[in-house]
Amino acid sequence: MTLNRQLCACVLAVALSAPTLGAQANVEEQARRQYESGLEFYRSGRYAEALKDFQTVAEGYATSTVADDAMLAIAQYHLEVAHDPIAARTASETLVKRYATGDAAPMGYIIAGRATMALDPSPAGLDSALASFDRVPRLFPRSEAVGPALVYAAEIDRRVGRSGEALDKLRRVTQNYARSTWAARASLIESSLLLADNEPREAMRALQRVVRRYGSGEEATTARAWNTTLYRLYIRPPGQPPYVASGRSVTGPGGRLRDVESIALDPDGRLAVASRTGVIVLDEKGAIVRQAPATEPRQVSFDVRGRLLVVQKAVVGRESEKGLQRLALTAISSAGPKLLQEISAGTRLSTGELLVADREARIVGRFDATGKFLNNFATGRITRVAVADNDEVALLDADSKGITLADRTGKVLARIPPKGTGYSLEAPTDLAFDMFQHLYVLDRTQVVVFTPGGKLVTTFTPDAQSGFRSGMAMALDSASRLYIYDDSQSRVLIYQ
Repeated sequence: MTLNRQLCACVLAVALSAPTLGAQANVEEQARRQYESGLEFYRSGRYAEALKDFQTVAEGYATSTVADDAMLAIAQYHLEVAHDPIAARTASETLVKRYATGDAAPMGYIIAGRATMALDPSPAGLDSALASFDRVPRLFPRSEAVGPALVYAAEIDRRVGRSGEALDKLRRVTQNYARSTWAARASLIESSLLLADNEPREAMRALQRVVRRYGSGEEATTARAWNTTLYRLYIRPPGQPPYVASGRSVTGPGGRLRDVESIALDPDGRLAVASRTGVIVLDEKGAIVRQAPATEPRQVSFDVRGRLLVVQKAVVGRESEKGLQRLALTAISSAGPKLLQEISAGTRLSTGELLVADREARIVGRFDATGKFLNNFATGRITRVAVADNDEVALLDADSKGITLADRTGKVLARIPPKGTGYSLEAPTDLAFDMFQHLYVLDRTQVVVFTPGGKLVTTFTPDAQSGFRSGMAMALDSASRLYIYDDSQSRVLIYQ
């Protein structure tokens, strides 16, 4: 072939390939635009539209450089917005299989682990989640996802009692990712581990480190609230009471709250009050922001998404995307099926499962989120059930006036008798956990606080001028401030 013919052939080849290269560039550009459109919708809270764009990228532009990012966004939407861990795990597993070497794969493993934690908090489930987190530093040691992977892995170690391993992981995060918010979150978990090791001052130092480095962030706000709790329970000078009256109270629009059975705070700090006439939710000024019908409610609570649960005499009202659904519950015992019609207390676990006590049947039944009976959780004439963030359960028995602490399966961890060294429970009426799993017991004219293992921490008895004389219901906010309904004054008193 002559030089001229070679040149012509080369020019022809370039000319023929140019449309293909241009088409590829156009496809990549269009995929990126569609992905960025989804991000804009997501930031503005228009999640349905965001999901459409992400799915178009993931399915229609599967070979583009943003396809894995779109799959990650879909998985994150299912986990954090739709609160559907099954769909989140499916999407994340598809991501790590289809784009195993992509930039989004490390976070895909983290979403898969988090979804598994939500679906199965049993030891086997937590071990499976831990494996997902452990893959991130092994497979992607230079990825920014290593920080969050270590934090979530440390949280699992904390839950199963491997405090030493958890602390090692958390300190790797604070040393290697000191400027990230994951270092702040690591310090928050570290504080709870230090307190569990009976080192409250060291726990407070970990929290103060968060405040110094992230003074305006969400983590710093949490650290301040936790620090207040630790100071109140462990560091305050001898003779100083753990609480003082705030000077504020909640009475509702009519100026009085009557026949109150239970109170609870939602994640935004609004107060739910359950009385014989139903349930009302009040803002900080005492104005009603929402109402829910209820017949003889016994206990009211919220989940982390702010969804209401109203345990009533004969039914349970469970709030979902479809509204407040009424569930009639049937337990199975040695005597056969029994419809629960004398319900005395109840709440739900982080999995959505329900724990419901019936004083006539003298059982606490465990039910799935739809009301299907799973098993008998405990026995006794239980009048209050409280659940901690780690799904530890406290049960107040009306007959013995004692309290049983159990894990999420019903295994007894400790028992708190009505009388012990430094305290005496005369007429306990309500229970609540704080963020460190301390148990607060309302005993008409006092509040007694115990460690997660059932040991006395402190007792709060307010003076006559600011005190409550007939405390019937109690709730704690994020800083462990006390909200106590005093039947004798027909209002909710607040102590800080």
